[in-house]
Amino acid sequence: MELFEFASQIATPGYVAEKIASCEMDIAGCQIAVGIELSIIVVCIIAVFAARSLCKDKDDFEIVLFIALVIAVASAFAMLMSLMCIGYGYQELAVWSNDPVTKVVKDLADAL
Repeated sequence: MELFEFASQIATPGYVAEKIASCEMDIAGCQIAVGIELSIIVVCIIAVFAARSLCKDKDDFEIVLFIALVIAVASAFAMLMSLMCIGYGYQELAVWSNDPVTKVVKDLADAL
């Protein structure tokens, strides 16, 4: 049996619909993660402005600034990874929506 014929038997409409739904769920999860990471960055900015007006000692302000900067940078890096995950999810969604048989053939060939 030819590989494309075998793949066309695997890529039934139900299987493809399940894969498309999985891609959409992955994208939605990453979008939620981006929102959370962005709100963490906003909270860090607010904390710096609040510390600037509330801290009487310069050393205390510098500590708050350093901690907020570390958290914001980590969150920005995580947000970048989540955005890359969204891009990958949209690529997978496009492949499953347009040519599912070729996707199955590629996955089978990679597995062999």
